[in-house]
Amino acid sequence: MSIWSDWAFRTFGPPRARQAKRSRVVSSRRPHGVERLEDRCLLSVTSNFFSGTLTLNLTAADAVALSAVGGNVQLTINGISGFNPDSGVQSAAGVKSIIITATDNFDNTIDLTSINQTDYSSLVSINLDGGDGNDSYIINQNTLPSAASVIIADSGGSGTDSLVSQSTGVGPETIGITASTLSRSGSPLVSYSG
Repeated sequence: MSIWSDWAFRTFGPPRARQAKRSRVVSSRRPHGVERLEDRCLLSVTSNFFSGTLTLNLTAADAVALSAVGGNVQLTINGISGFNPDSGVQSAAGVKSIIITATDNFDNTIDLTSINQTDYSSLVSINLDGGDGNDSYIINQNTLPSAASVIIADSGGSGTDSLVSQSTGVGPETIGITASTLSRSGSPLVSYSG
């Protein structure tokens, strides 16, 4: 051994056998297995606007509130605000009728306290049906357009439902309650059954 080879042996270790270059074939096929996808959260509320009617369908235990932002219909679903109807941005002034229905045995909350005469100026009809379950209907009769008819026809055979009528009226009001109606001076009549 020469000085250089002795020095290289001590410094770098014993020489390695030269490996033959192997060519690697890259397959265009994916290996067998399962690829993990991201989690998906599907909303259980569908909405549509067609020919003046805003329709919402609830298919789980949902809390839904309607309002208007910048003159456009806005939905709050289970505490998350800022949803447009599924059919796209819609002017609240173009809404003539609101229909909200629910299916199955779920507890639903339908909150219409933010519907007002200014934004929903063409509104003449509101129909609500929470289906089975312990449903809550919350309205503010003073802010609804006075020409609107409000019908709550809960088709659910089970559950205990509630109707909460809030008021932002100034001064004395006359409130009338019967087995099937709720009236308030200067406000639309609310009819209920179920």
